[in-house]
Amino acid sequence: MNENRERLIERLLEEHKWVEGVALKYLQNTLTYYITEEVDYKKYINSFIRIVEEELLLPHHKFEEEEVFPLLPDDPLIQELINEHREIEELITRLKQGEGEELTLIRQLVDIIDKHLKKENTELITKLKGEIKSPNYK
Repeated sequence: MNENRERLIERLLEEHKWVEGVALKYLQNTLTYYITEEVDYKKYINSFIRIVEEELLLPHHKFEEEEVFPLLPDDPLIQELINEHREIEELITRLKQGEGEELTLIRQLVDIIDKHLKKENTELITKLKGEIKSPNYK
């Protein structure tokens, strides 16, 4: 049993719960707030950007790229996931610039983050577990 890999998988799944429960829900709430209170929604976007940059999404990407993805170096899924990380980061950069397309960018972020999490929670985790030679993983 590779205990390090098992710990990485556990951390990955735990962080995905946080990303889904915090970042994704926050974006969805910001969309709702934009529709009902357009004047004040900017403060929610700024809070989201702070949460993303400092506390959650970007540190999570770094963890995956430095510790998890190297476990499957030749798998084409890894490059696909890295490309999605860059796309998410680009959308966040555009959101920070505030060029009047915030609603569209938030919708795009909700969509890509949701799809990305599902892909990692199914395809990536399955591949990582398949690499573990342990009876604990089926």
